[in-house]
Amino acid sequence: KNPQTVGLLNVGDTLAKRYLAQAESSPLSFVLTALNIINVADTNYKMARNKRLHVELALIKLTYTQQAVKLAQMPPTEKKKSNTPSPKQVKPAAPPSDSPEPSVVVEPTVSYQKPPTEVSKPAAAPNEPNVPNAAVAGLSLSAFEAAAEQDIAQSQAKKPLLNNEVLLDSWKQYAEHKVSSVSVKQVLLRAIPRLEHKTVIVRHSGDYAEQTIKQERDLMDFLRKQMQYDRLRLQFEFDETLAPKKDAQIKKKILTRKEKYDILFSENPHIETFIKKFSLHLED
Repeated sequence: KNPQTVGLLNVGDTLAKRYLAQAESSPLSFVLTALNIINVADTNYKMARNKRLHVELALIKLTYTQQAVKLAQMPPTEKKKSNTPSPKQVKPAAPPSDSPEPSVVVEPTVSYQKPPTEVSKPAAAPNEPNVPNAAVAGLSLSAFEAAAEQDIAQSQAKKPLLNNEVLLDSWKQYAEHKVSSVSVKQVLLRAIPRLEHKTVIVRHSGDYAEQTIKQERDLMDFLRKQMQYDRLRLQFEFDETLAPKKDAQIKKKILTRKEKYDILFSENPHIETFIKKFSLHLED
């Protein structure tokens, strides 16, 4: 989270900028909650009977951590607390038989309901963008279930844009605006993508183009986001016509006299009359 610590990373400038951008986009509540999940998973790893399932559950929690934190910071619980005391005040008002008794009953109920309202006020204060709540760091399983259900509902509501027009526009947009290297940009623009059965098939010019496209890890994430389909896959297809054409090297060949004569005769057929007129003949 501190930009001054970027110099401590033993990576290149591009990766350092990417790490810095990810750190700035990640809120502190997400970082603390993710560290808590990893710490708990590491502590209970030795005691887990099914270690693979234990790790997978931790990864699922990390996937939905951001959504679970947002749901935990939302204040719908305050509305429930404000609605609960209203029926309690209605009940003592029902028996108005004697005037002194209801007045005595109402006063302690009001004094008894003040403490929970005072407790709810400091609970709302920690919901600041930079100061995470203590309850957020230790989210329950129900919070992750609610986040997963919300994610499924949002994914089902989105209609995928699976057509070649969106694919070509997104491919060109990524190559022109998301790539800084000139050579990588040329490789992407020379390649021809098409969509078949929810799979992007890229026609390329050779192994170098295929490896260059594979190294662009953000490409598929960008295409999935633009086309609104998370299960989009990538395949490659070699096309010789896209390969750069090389000048054919003409092999030098020693011609015989007969071959030279045939070449001259094809260019100028009157050479035969010239040979007959001057009684010339070819030497073997």
